[in-house]
Amino acid sequence: MTKPDSYIRSLAFPAALSCLTLLAMVGCDSDEPNNDVADALEAEANADPLGDVEYGFLEIDATPDDEPEIEAPRAPALLARVERRTSSVEWRDSGNDNEVLLLISGTAEDTPLLDMDTAESLSPIQAWVAIADEPTTVPQRLLERATPAELALLADPDQVDSLRADVRQKLDHATQIQAQPLEPHAYGTCTATQISTARSVFGLGYTSASTCGDALGFQNTVRDYWYCNAGDCDYPLATQEGSCIPAVNNNSAVKGRLAALTMRSKTAGNPTFVTGGAHRIRGFAYNCHGNGSINVHMDYGAGNWDTALASGYYVGAVWLGSDMLPAKAFAIHYVSYAGWDNGIGASGPNYQASEFSITGNAAAGDYGIFCSDAQKSLTMIAGPTGNQHSWCTGTCSVGNCWD
Repeated sequence: MTKPDSYIRSLAFPAALSCLTLLAMVGCDSDEPNNDVADALEAEANADPLGDVEYGFLEIDATPDDEPEIEAPRAPALLARVERRTSSVEWRDSGNDNEVLLLISGTAEDTPLLDMDTAESLSPIQAWVAIADEPTTVPQRLLERATPAELALLADPDQVDSLRADVRQKLDHATQIQAQPLEPHAYGTCTATQISTARSVFGLGYTSASTCGDALGFQNTVRDYWYCNAGDCDYPLATQEGSCIPAVNNNSAVKGRLAALTMRSKTAGNPTFVTGGAHRIRGFAYNCHGNGSINVHMDYGAGNWDTALASGYYVGAVWLGSDMLPAKAFAIHYVSYAGWDNGIGASGPNYQASEFSITGNAAAGDYGIFCSDAQKSLTMIAGPTGNQHSWCTGTCSVGNCWD
């Protein structure tokens, strides 16, 4: 039987995990910011093997966590950190080329520093500039990864101010909540505020509706993005193409249809989300209520790691610094080479394998929200104006709008 590239794997490991004082998501109580990168945890040398797993859609494990303690979790090398009260953002080395793992953490008590939708639209340096108190003073380990465009950003105060204002506006729109005290709630549940916070931080993801906090299980979803240069556009159309800038009419438009696999879980069990290969994955966990930390395990490409998540805290993981869907398909050469309909093929073994799994959430009173999305493919579709030559104006010596 052919093995599908995604499944739920039942897990029943204990997770009596101690607080890691250098990670915001473990709930260490401190009102003072901690920006000392040098004192951060270093990643341990060896990953725990995943072992043999069974493929297929299985029930989420709700077995009580009564086995002996597992080893303390580990995290990849810390590059930078911003912290305000219970909210924090960490930049960590994902171990895959120049990609950076961004961990967004906090509680319902404080407004998040970033939402995941906005974070995925930024480069690692842009994310720092957007939220740091000293936006152009970038920690050295993160600065070493800066591109020429990012260095130009750091040297331009107007660009810095514009980026910070844009991200602040997007965050205000995404959260639509005010910082408020944690409300008391029933044993083994998530409060309305925690559910609202989960939706705000996770955002739409790769879907057309904000559903993190609902118990929907696994779904195959589609979401449309518009590539155009006038009106309500998600991404620009044919704005740059190597040594030539093709000119397109303002009424030209292409639609990109993103196919994704999603998980939306609200449970007292231990869910797992795995893809055999995906363009991009994001994961979110909220330990709404429990008798201690849960363990969040993540695999992505060559990297795999664990992190402890204390009761009342959430953590969202996104990867920055490489091409991703749908932003990758700016419909640049698609128009200029008369191949506007060349989308991005389905995920598979040539893409990054990934896993997002939870353990330690099955003891009495445990309850949490767990969400994950994987981008699978992007199909380009002609907009209302079709794919006519009248899209294009002007000529270019190298690769004009229509060769």
